[in-house]
Amino acid sequence: MKKIKSYLKYYSNFAMPSLIFAICFILSKKFNIFKISFDKISTLIDVSASFIGVLLTILTIYLAVPKNEQKKERLRTSYHEYIYLSNILTGIILFFLSIITWIFLDTVMLSTLFFLSGIANMAIATYYTFILIKLL
Repeated sequence: MKKIKSYLKYYSNFAMPSLIFAICFILSKKFNIFKISFDKISTLIDVSASFIGVLLTILTIYLAVPKNEQKKERLRTSYHEYIYLSNILTGIILFFLSIITWIFLDTVMLSTLFFLSGIANMAIATYYTFILIKLL
């Protein structure tokens, strides 16, 4: 069980968004839950752009916090730094994909699925921000 938990933590940047994407996709096919108007999807895209800014701010906060070399090395060897930074990067990419699919493909469902997947990465990154700042 501990090995599975470690595996999910290490690959949380891919596992959690994929899980949310799959669940929401299945729900949308079964219950058609993504009947979103044009006004609402444009608001969702605005929120996606704002969340990209939030993730960049979280990254800036992490990079700006002074770090002790010993603690910094411990974060690297425990892979927490990788988990943290990969979740931030994946979240930015997913929110960006949400915007791009809305602009070029004009598909509400896919844009919403990318948005919801990006929220998972943002939640993990926010959690790690508070945990890592306490450790540093």
